[in-house]
Amino acid sequence: MLAVGWALPARADSMLEQLWAGYERIESVRGEIRRDNTGPGGTVRTLSRVYYQRPDRLNVENVMPVQRRIVADGERFYSYIQGDPKGFSRPIAELNEDMLINLRKVPGTGMEHLARLRGAAEEVLDAADGFPVRRGYEAGRIYAVLSFDEQGRWTRLELFPAEDRAHPSASYDYSDFQEVLSGVWIPLRQKGVFHVQGVESTEEVRVEALQVNVTLDPALFEASDYFSGITFVDSFDKIAP
Repeated sequence: MLAVGWALPARADSMLEQLWAGYERIESVRGEIRRDNTGPGGTVRTLSRVYYQRPDRLNVENVMPVQRRIVADGERFYSYIQGDPKGFSRPIAELNEDMLINLRKVPGTGMEHLARLRGAAEEVLDAADGFPVRRGYEAGRIYAVLSFDEQGRWTRLELFPAEDRAHPSASYDYSDFQEVLSGVWIPLRQKGVFHVQGVESTEEVRVEALQVNVTLDPALFEASDYFSGITFVDSFDKIAP
């Protein structure tokens, strides 16, 4: 497993690092995210309201398919699903890699993918139809290709097994961009396609009411305002009796 991307040395000349540096100019975000996951069993829709502020402050309210609240106050992470006997909480310093990446990524971006690629050598690839700039990165057992349009916007991510660069196991297409800061674009529409053991599934994401670098109420990140009477445990395994 790679180290968390935020701790890896920067390669300032790479396209990946240019993307990363742009996203790091974003100090706060609020918006709404709709996510439709479709597989053999049908489609599940998730609706969320998201508030994000550096460093390590997050408030996510999932309103469907279940009601769930996540709050991170800069020091500690809390998560509670309505109806569960207990919630989950841990110091942020003790969260695992995946949870840290999801906490620290700028909502609406693909930073969670970039974090796992940072520090990998960059390979310049030939242009493809609609993608005049393409870069490859090998990170462990994964080979990733980032593709950009004529405006320098990141429009596609493809993930391949390192031993098979012809057939992606996952791909993401980004579109409907909003320039939130000069030269910094967030896609308001994202589509992912995944292939696992011959089965295809998809994920479609829409970002709405997006605002960046706005002043957020500090009370949004006060866990005590949201979890009155809730008992928290430090492992998901301990939530159910």
